[in-house]
Amino acid sequence: MTIAGLWEKLVEHDAGGERVPLRVYAESFYGNHHRPVRVGIDAFMWLFELMPPGTRSFTSMTPEMISKLLLNFHSRIRGLISLNVSFVLVFDGVYKVQKRRWETSSHVVDQYSNFDETYRLTNEAIRMDSLDGSADVAPVSKVKQMLKDWNITWVQAPAEAEAELGRLNSCGIIDAVISNDADGFMFGSQVILRNFSRWENDAPSGWTPPESTIKQQPEFYVTPFRMSRIEEKTGLTKERIIFIACLSGNDFSEGASGLGIARAFSLAQIGSDVEERGTRVDFSTELAKNFVSSSEEDYIMGRFPYALAERKIKISFLSVLLEEEIKGRSREYLGRAYHSTSIPLPPDFFFMMHYYPLLAGYVYRFNLYDTNNADLEDRDDFHSCVLPQPAAICGSKEARNSGYPISFQRATSSRELGRSVVEKTGEVATPFQLDKGLTPICWFQLPNFRKMCSYHFPTTRPTRDFLLKYLSEAYVFRAVENLGEFRKTDEDICINSFKTLQLPVKRKEDAEYEGKWETQVYQVRYYPELIFSVYLAPEDEDDIYDENYNLKSSTKKKNTYAWIQRYLLESIEGGRKLISEYETKQKEKQKMYQKGSPKKKGKKVSQQSSTLDNLKISPIKISPKKEAHVLNGKPVPAPKFSSSRPSSKDSSRTKEDDSSGKFWLEELDHPKKRSISVRSPNVNDSERNKKQVDMMQWFDPDRRKGGPRKQSGIPRIKSLGASFEERYTKLVPEEPTIGFYEKDEEPEIIDLSSGSDDENASRQLEFRVSDEEDKRVLSADGPVIVLSSQAVTAKKHTAERNDDDRADTSLILLEEGDSAIGHMEDEIDNLLGMRKE
Repeated sequence: MTIAGLWEKLVEHDAGGERVPLRVYAESFYGNHHRPVRVGIDAFMWLFELMPPGTRSFTSMTPEMISKLLLNFHSRIRGLISLNVSFVLVFDGVYKVQKRRWETSSHVVDQYSNFDETYRLTNEAIRMDSLDGSADVAPVSKVKQMLKDWNITWVQAPAEAEAELGRLNSCGIIDAVISNDADGFMFGSQVILRNFSRWENDAPSGWTPPESTIKQQPEFYVTPFRMSRIEEKTGLTKERIIFIACLSGNDFSEGASGLGIARAFSLAQIGSDVEERGTRVDFSTELAKNFVSSSEEDYIMGRFPYALAERKIKISFLSVLLEEEIKGRSREYLGRAYHSTSIPLPPDFFFMMHYYPLLAGYVYRFNLYDTNNADLEDRDDFHSCVLPQPAAICGSKEARNSGYPISFQRATSSRELGRSVVEKTGEVATPFQLDKGLTPICWFQLPNFRKMCSYHFPTTRPTRDFLLKYLSEAYVFRAVENLGEFRKTDEDICINSFKTLQLPVKRKEDAEYEGKWETQVYQVRYYPELIFSVYLAPEDEDDIYDENYNLKSSTKKKNTYAWIQRYLLESIEGGRKLISEYETKQKEKQKMYQKGSPKKKGKKVSQQSSTLDNLKISPIKISPKKEAHVLNGKPVPAPKFSSSRPSSKDSSRTKEDDSSGKFWLEELDHPKKRSISVRSPNVNDSERNKKQVDMMQWFDPDRRKGGPRKQSGIPRIKSLGASFEERYTKLVPEEPTIGFYEKDEEPEIIDLSSGSDDENASRQLEFRVSDEEDKRVLSADGPVIVLSSQAVTAKKHTAERNDDDRADTSLILLEEGDSAIGHMEDEIDNLLGMRKE
């Protein structure tokens, strides 16, 4: 049923909630109640929404259409499983009253003119009927068979599914109802989740957007309407909504003549908390008194307060009161003067069917580890029902007539599990016990997935491959709960990353994006074959397992990823273990990054050459020539400018800076480190000066295009000193020192730079010339023997300088007054033909 225009009036009074992703709604519910949310679903609403476009009825559907319907139904159920939502589907029954839109209203009124007798006989039939759905049409029968293969329990209502859902919601079995019809509030529904669809705006699944830019979201969205908020904003209660349905009309009656939803809504608010009553008649309360006994016990037992004849008289009297009220306030209600003599109300039958709906002979309960039950504990929040239950009441005739205690049959689908006794205090007793020995692995073992592989889903891939991909994605959280069953190594199921998911999901074409909701999710990596290969495997299992019953490596496919909300993983032991492993890995990675950070380890210089390097014209980086300089038959590396040399293009340089005469040299690394040694060059030794000049390459930073060519020598006339790094020992490599030794004697080479106090040092320094004609030149790569009185002094200075080097590794600047620098400047000036100023 539906009440036309009621949703719009509730939205007008701000009685609805904010449209929200079902993922966010489930997380919020878990935070408040510490358990998964339970929802009831109007199955026929889903069936009509998922029918192929253009299909008028179930009987006209072809097998291809039915396969498409099953695929869409399968997709929605997988979405609920992946969000860890408990759900139960409720189907309409054969005792459903024919609707007005089926053009049989006159026949219905004639057949059910006496509601009292009809109600009694129908409840007797319901009590005897198994409600197995044997009369279902083909599409409905196929859907129920798929649910049975999937180990999903459902409820077969005898008549209206909305009435059964209202009873389950009012007595605490479910927490919300997924439906698009507002008349569920007449039957006790406390929360209705309207427009279950992928549209971000409040629209049903079959809605056609006015603009092509509006796209569906990957998430399911719902709009919650709570009875508590409706009563707060509008003052409407269950009885007042029944009054609106009877006067404005619905699927079963046209209502009162001349009264639509707006006028009926205003009349129903009279006497409520949001309307000052004064002397006005509370029509909703007066109407309920005619049909509902003041005793709660009588109402639950299905006892009417008045007989049919008395009810008709009371309805006529209420019609007169309603006519006087509208005439006196016609402009308030109708916006014009009202001159009608009477307002005819619907027959008694339509009033009674709203107050006394037909319900199943048992009250549903969730069974632990059924596919549609996401809870890990056997919870039963059942409490007393607020609707009449004549078909569900058990016990002897005396017990039924005496009232409380009232016992109800409790079952899942057609399987009776036991009885629940409702005392007058509302407490619940469940004397029956569920089967013991059940574990969460039953989520995988009880469904018949092998049979589901025989379904002919209209997909581009085989049914087994389709189920392997999408079932494993929906069941990842349940696989984490059974971590010991599915994970042989730590890499089989693990957390790969973590992020904060913003909803709605941003699209590429969205220029401006602002997320409305946030939820924290982990990306879980898993192998679908490791989870579902056992349950989806073909009959010949040799193709899947080896002789040790281990999964063959050939059956392992590429790993897959699924996003699971943080609160879900934290709620189970397996999830907490995965989170702990992930955080440990992240800490280890963080430590590794800290060890290699630039603060603790030098930055790595990119090895990629720049354009200037390739052209070999960089003014900052001058690479040495490939050909090495040779001195006495041994290669000597050529110096180059160091990276600390200032750029010649620096605008801050002045002429005074240029006249400073300071220059920077950098020598290539040499495998043999030389100790610092300074030797005054001989000014007159032109041959040696020539070698020194050839060993240097100088670059004039002031040279511009069209300027003087490159010239050897120092580009500055005035030189005040030189700066050297520690490892560059000499401005000009020194020629080997010449010593003499006696013929036929092999001298002993001593490294004077080591600072050693070897006794042989003094002895070797006292060599004398024995044969002037026979003398040889000694040379070495390192420090050499100096056979003169200056050798001892050189050794002393070398040792002192090495001690300074160990203490201070900074650059060594030779003072301007140093004799070695002085001789060097004189020698260079002579070579260049310049005179010192």
